[in-house]
Amino acid sequence: LLTALFPDAEEIAPNAAGRIVYQKSSYTDDAYLAFATLVPNARAAYAHSFHAACEEVFNGHCEYCILPIENAVEGELVGFSKLILQYDLKIAATYDVAGADASRKTRFALLRRNILPFSTPDTERNGLFRLALPTQDCKQMADVLSAASFFGIAFLSANTVPTDKDGAVACYNLTFDIRGGDLYPFLLYLATVAPQYIPVGIYSHPKQKGH
Repeated sequence: LLTALFPDAEEIAPNAAGRIVYQKSSYTDDAYLAFATLVPNARAAYAHSFHAACEEVFNGHCEYCILPIENAVEGELVGFSKLILQYDLKIAATYDVAGADASRKTRFALLRRNILPFSTPDTERNGLFRLALPTQDCKQMADVLSAASFFGIAFLSANTVPTDKDGAVACYNLTFDIRGGDLYPFLLYLATVAPQYIPVGIYSHPKQKGH
């Protein structure tokens, strides 16, 4: 059903398959090592900026990139949420990297162009689902949240991605826990009742080592 709902999955060029590009730091190195266990034949590539990493994936030179999406101090990092929407990237997995203390924890996302999850049976049962809904459809958000609850999908968080200088439409980012819920009926509901929604990821969140 997922391939029927999301039929526009792109072919990955052989030279791009498994390449994970990111702006190098001790934090992103840790995230890369965690994500590399999920990606067959993973290999690292480096970019001079987060924008450049996104462009490498958007242009088909790399299959994946790594971005920070939230931290313990600021919460959701709205600038990176904008980048994800701007480049039409999809979250394949997330991972928390801890600093010297808990207040320095950062959540990183592994991103690609393809919405289809890594491991369909496991991720659909135990993963997370994120979508973006244009704020102009704010009245519809209540219906979406009610439908998620009806299908046993737990609402986790919401944040607003405001309009930027390039005129990108402002959106609500909604994140759900799909464990124990019925993902397929919810996706069918969204496709028919809220077709303007943007799927941002059906993904897993591997635990940190030692946790």
